[in-house]
Amino acid sequence: MRSSTTQEGKDQADEIEFEHENLWTCCSGGKIDKRGMIFIVQTFVVLLVLVFSMYMIGHSDADTDVTVWVSIVSAIVGNFLPTTSNSLTSNHNQ
Repeated sequence: MRSSTTQEGKDQADEIEFEHENLWTCCSGGKIDKRGMIFIVQTFVVLLVLVFSMYMIGHSDADTDVTVWVSIVSAIVGNFLPTTSNSLTSNHNQ
């Protein structure tokens, strides 16, 4: 009986720690998942930069250098594409 009480106390402490680290409390008393909110804000900013860069590429004059905008688009797309796995090559070499 004693160990179950200790386990319940530990579980409750873990839950409180999880809520403290991962939930934000709004001024209205609601709770928001911090990880989800960070993901949404980062995605929104990336989409804004991507759309702006595409706009600058599409509306540039013939003599305007668009290298910066193409580099930004390439970096964003490269960041979101999944990396290829080298597991087949590493198993083949062994």
